[in-house]
Amino acid sequence: MTAVLTAPVADVESSHGSSTTVLLHIVPGALALLAYVGLLPLAAALGLPSVAALAGAGLLIAPSVQLGVLLVHRRQRPSEPAVALRVRLPLLRMLGWAVLEIVLAGVAFVVTAPAHAVDPDACVRVVARGVDHPTGY
Repeated sequence: MTAVLTAPVADVESSHGSSTTVLLHIVPGALALLAYVGLLPLAAALGLPSVAALAGAGLLIAPSVQLGVLLVHRRQRPSEPAVALRVRLPLLRMLGWAVLEIVLAGVAFVVTAPAHAVDPDACVRVVARGVDHPTGY
């Protein structure tokens, strides 16, 4: 059984001001944009859509920045919790949610993929069967 660790939420003070908060939101987005632009040629060379470069940027940059922020906070204030959660999530539950999110993203990617990616001639055959051309085509 996992022990539940609680943090006194009322005792935790804000460790940074509003300008730092804005910076903590803009820098990861800017880094993700740079990674996206950098991954676009690779995705194109592999024949993947541009959303693959976006997914790659999200998988590479977002966790790196988040872990970096948490590590810096932990070094500067070792006794203060980095995130004031009321209840600590068990590792298996957290990993389960992460896997579910990745699977649902994959399903959404497959469902929203262009129809011609599956079989480019399928749409033409369906339309051609139902249309009578006066020229006998």
